[in-house]
Amino acid sequence: MSGLLVSYYLRSFLMNQFPYRAALVGFADLRDLLPDDYAELPHGISIAVRLSDQIVNALISGPTPLYAYHYHAVNHYLNDLAIQVTNYLQ
Repeated sequence: MSGLLVSYYLRSFLMNQFPYRAALVGFADLRDLLPDDYAELPHGISIAVRLSDQIVNALISGPTPLYAYHYHAVNHYLNDLAIQVTNYLQ
């Protein structure tokens, strides 16, 4: 399967997950940017999930306990998505 087709399927998969769809998905050619130890991994994938507007808008002078909880929950979800992408690519 071509790289373009794989990126299309990955973007479609990531942007249609529930309960947190990826807001942005990006792909990068990392050849010539990484140390030789990582030469066999020439591509990077970035996934962004939108945080709750209501929680972010409540930030006035720093993180709140609710923001910290939401931030950690979204990061766990991003980790889950990354594992699913890794499994798909293997």
